[in-house]
Amino acid sequence: MGVLRIFCSGGYSPPQVVVIGEYVYLPGRQHLGFHHTDIIISLLVLVAMSVAVFWYESGHERCGSDFSITLGGIFYLGWLGPYLISLRNCRMGCGGP
Repeated sequence: MGVLRIFCSGGYSPPQVVVIGEYVYLPGRQHLGFHHTDIIISLLVLVAMSVAVFWYESGHERCGSDFSITLGGIFYLGWLGPYLISLRNCRMGCGGP
Protein backbone atom coordinates (compact mmCIF):
# COMPACT_ATOMS: atom_id res chain seq x y z
CA MET A 1 0.00 0.00 0.00
CA GLY A 2 3.06 2.22 -0.06
CA VAL A 3 2.50 3.13 -3.72
CA LEU A 4 -1.00 4.33 -2.91
CA ARG A 5 0.33 6.53 -0.10
CA ILE A 6 2.99 8.02 -2.37
CA PHE A 7 0.45 9.12 -4.97
CA CYS A 8 -2.04 10.33 -2.37
CA SER A 9 0.63 12.52 -0.78
CA GLY A 10 1.25 14.05 -4.23
CA GLY A 11 -2.38 15.06 -4.59
CA TYR A 12 -3.49 12.18 -6.79
CA SER A 13 -6.14 9.68 -5.83
CA PRO A 14 -6.12 6.44 -7.81
CA PRO A 15 -9.15 4.23 -7.08
CA GLN A 16 -8.41 2.32 -3.90
CA VAL A 17 -10.60 -0.61 -4.94
CA VAL A 18 -8.44 -1.32 -7.98
CA VAL A 19 -5.16 -0.82 -6.12
CA ILE A 20 -6.29 -3.17 -3.36
CA GLY A 21 -7.43 -5.64 -6.03
CA GLU A 22 -3.93 -5.60 -7.48
CA TYR A 23 -2.36 -6.33 -4.11
CA VAL A 24 -4.78 -9.18 -3.48
CA TYR A 25 -4.20 -10.69 -6.91
CA LEU A 26 -0.42 -10.30 -6.90
CA PRO A 27 0.48 -12.96 -4.27
CA GLY A 28 -2.01 -15.47 -5.66
CA ARG A 29 -0.56 -15.09 -9.11
CA GLN A 30 2.40 -17.32 -8.34
CA HIS A 31 0.06 -20.21 -7.56
CA LEU A 32 -2.41 -19.66 -10.39
CA GLY A 33 0.08 -19.09 -13.17
CA PHE A 34 -0.83 -17.03 -16.21
CA HIS A 35 -3.97 -18.93 -17.22
CA HIS A 36 -6.53 -16.21 -16.51
CA THR A 37 -4.34 -13.13 -16.79
CA ASP A 38 -6.20 -11.64 -19.74
CA ILE A 39 -9.57 -11.83 -18.01
CA ILE A 40 -8.34 -10.45 -14.68
CA ILE A 41 -6.41 -7.55 -16.23
CA SER A 42 -9.41 -6.72 -18.45
CA LEU A 43 -11.68 -6.64 -15.40
CA LEU A 44 -9.27 -4.41 -13.48
CA VAL A 45 -9.04 -1.99 -16.43
CA LEU A 46 -12.84 -1.99 -16.80
CA VAL A 47 -13.32 -1.18 -13.12
CA ALA A 48 -10.67 1.56 -13.27
CA MET A 49 -12.31 3.04 -16.37
CA SER A 50 -15.75 2.96 -14.76
CA VAL A 51 -14.44 4.78 -11.71
CA ALA A 52 -12.69 7.36 -13.93
CA VAL A 53 -15.88 8.03 -15.90
CA PHE A 54 -17.88 8.38 -12.69
CA TRP A 55 -15.30 10.81 -11.26
CA TYR A 56 -15.24 12.79 -14.52
CA GLU A 57 -19.02 13.15 -14.48
CA SER A 58 -18.96 14.27 -10.86
CA GLY A 59 -16.40 17.00 -11.61
CA HIS A 60 -13.19 15.48 -10.27
CA GLU A 61 -10.25 17.58 -11.47
CA ARG A 62 -7.57 14.94 -11.93
CA CYS A 63 -9.54 11.93 -13.13
CA GLY A 64 -7.39 11.52 -16.29
CA SER A 65 -4.10 11.45 -14.44
CA ASP A 66 -5.57 9.19 -11.75
CA PHE A 67 -6.71 6.78 -14.46
CA SER A 68 -3.22 6.81 -16.02
CA ILE A 69 -1.62 6.11 -12.64
CA THR A 70 -4.05 3.26 -12.08
CA LEU A 71 -3.32 1.70 -15.48
CA GLY A 72 0.40 2.01 -14.84
CA GLY A 73 -0.06 0.26 -11.52
CA ILE A 74 -2.13 -2.52 -13.06
CA PHE A 75 0.45 -3.32 -15.69
CA TYR A 76 3.57 -2.63 -13.63
CA LEU A 77 2.55 -4.30 -10.37
CA GLY A 78 -0.01 -6.76 -11.64
CA TRP A 79 1.59 -8.09 -14.79
CA LEU A 80 5.22 -7.18 -15.39
CA GLY A 81 6.56 -7.96 -11.92
CA PRO A 82 5.14 -11.48 -11.58
CA TYR A 83 6.06 -12.24 -15.19
CA LEU A 84 9.69 -11.35 -14.60
CA ILE A 85 9.70 -13.32 -11.34
CA SER A 86 8.27 -16.36 -13.12
CA LEU A 87 10.99 -16.09 -15.80
CA ARG A 88 13.62 -15.96 -13.10
CA ASN A 89 12.20 -19.10 -11.49
CA CYS A 90 12.24 -21.13 -14.73
CA ARG A 91 14.69 -23.96 -15.00
CA MET A 92 16.65 -24.09 -18.22
CA GLY A 93 14.71 -21.19 -19.75
CA CYS A 94 11.30 -22.95 -19.48
CA GLY A 95 11.81 -24.62 -22.83
CA GLY A 96 14.81 -26.79 -22.23
CA PRO A 97 14.98 -30.47 -21.34
